Amino acid sequence: MQVILKNDVDHLGYKNDVVDVKRGYWRNFLRPRGLAEQASATLIREVADAQERRRSLEANNAAEAEELKLLLDRTTIEIGANAGAEGRLFGSVTALDISRVLEATRKLRLDTRKITLDAPLKTLGTYQVPVNLGHGVTAELTVEVTEQKLTEEQLARLEGERKAAEEAEIAAQLKAEAKAKAAAEAGNAPAPDADVDADADAPDAEATEVDESEAVATADAEA
Repeated sequence: MQVILKNDVDHLGYKNDVVDVKRGYWRNFLRPRGLAEQASATLIREVADAQERRRSLEANNAAEAEELKLLLDRTTIEIGANAGAEGRLFGSVTALDISRVLEATRKLRLDTRKITLDAPLKTLGTYQVPVNLGHGVTAELTVEVTEQKLTEEQLARLEGERKAAEEAEIAAQLKAEAKAKAAAEAGNAPAPDADVDADADAPDAEATEVDESEAVATADAEA
């Protein structure tokens, strides 16, 4: 017969699992202890829907969110990464990496938008990563970033690539700062003096008066 487990049962299954048992085991052990209930098509469908939400870590209400929190709080995943001196990673571990490993190892699908990382993980170690489950509930998933063993040649190559990337980033930052400084200095340069330009372009009034007087004197002499 089929029953639905209401709690984890050693050597049989976990809570909400649908399992086949002998009637005597159900009647004499599971039912008296409240560990299971007899399965029906309706109950099996409801349990399947709940398990799908659980695998997707989707909660319809606060109670389901709290249940998922209990699950994630006791879950640990391990992510291998290439690392160099002082445990610094060649690259980083992102929310997408965490989501992929969680699904691959625990069959749990987690939307990366629920994973709260202030910044990607860039060193070896153990991290408590917050996961927002909605309904005001936040879980903490344990993520262990461990070192993948590399040959000396691979290590040297990755170290060189990392240093080159750091130098390129520094050069780009310095270039951007120099460009911003030049733009700021150009913005603070004094504008041309309009009065000076106007004076330079205006005709000399005194010279004009002299020219007019000379013209009059010449006209009188000819007359």
